[in-house]
Amino acid sequence: MDNKNHPNDHLLIKWGSIFIFISAIPIFIIFYFNDIDILFAVYEKINNIPSTYSSTYPIISKLSFFYCKLSPLIVLLFFIFCYKKLTLVKPIPINKLIINVIFPCLVITIISLYVLYFYNTDISDSGWSILKTISSNKHLLFGYYIAIFLGYYVWLFLFFISFIYLPFKSIR
Repeated sequence: MDNKNHPNDHLLIKWGSIFIFISAIPIFIIFYFNDIDILFAVYEKINNIPSTYSSTYPIISKLSFFYCKLSPLIVLLFFIFCYKKLTLVKPIPINKLIINVIFPCLVITIISLYVLYFYNTDISDSGWSILKTISSNKHLLFGYYIAIFLGYYVWLFLFFISFIYLPFKSIR
């Protein structure tokens, strides 16, 4: 089997990078233009939704984490956009696919989505000193929420590939 890249690989990387960059812009806006009245109005509506937040910067951290909760929708849009451009190099037997890919991926995704949607914690009160440091610095907090957003983005894209794309392409 030769190791040549498929012609769509570069296109997917290019569009994936552009999509990630554009979809992360609202977190930048929340952090660096946080005195906009509409952000306060949105904060009032989402204040009671469970999230991972910093009591040092409650408004920007709650808004940023709420935006991170939208990452599954953004990933789904990107997956729909690139579904036809994906290629399967080698078909995978369905029994191996279920045992080695789909089941572990499903378990990890359920746990991570529980944390994303139902876990409520103040990282300023965390027992981990690194989280306390992050919660007290606005720039580190920005990086923290970008990392959460990108982590969910990449993981859920892989989940969609393993849970939707691979089974349909392997069955053919």
